[in-house]
Amino acid sequence: MKDLTIKITDTNRARLTEVYQQLEADLMLELSEVRNVLAELTGDTKYLTNGMDGYNKAWTWIQKTRFVIKQMDKPLSTTEIAGEIIKKYEPEKRDERKQVVSAISSIISTNQSPEPGQFVKVDGERSGEYKYGLFEWDTEAKDEEPNSSKTVTFEANDDLPF
Repeated sequence: MKDLTIKITDTNRARLTEVYQQLEADLMLELSEVRNVLAELTGDTKYLTNGMDGYNKAWTWIQKTRFVIKQMDKPLSTTEIAGEIIKKYEPEKRDERKQVVSAISSIISTNQSPEPGQFVKVDGERSGEYKYGLFEWDTEAKDEEPNSSKTVTFEANDDLPF
């Protein structure tokens, strides 16, 4: 089996990210439409989403937290995650803000590890402040110098994003 090595520059990375984000947005729109049809056919509101971005109030706290961090595309504190959920998706929970922060804090603390699908803790701007990102993010790439490059090795049977 041959290995394929591709050197990705910041310019290429930016374009690949742009293409990926557009594809993801298109898929989220389609998924939202499918969920709305399912809700209509079954009469079950668990399929309904809040708007075009695909958020679902029936999700678990871990799903809501992952969704918000992914949408914001940066590490967030538990307070910031709760604020986004309340402001954009569940304003009816504004009087339960402490419970929302507590629920998010709890799921993050039990789902932190260097594995796909888990949260990672990063230092915040202020001393003693922590923010949480997604393990699958390449945090090293965000810290690299402009115009730097990174070598990524793909196996011959890997699906390439282009």
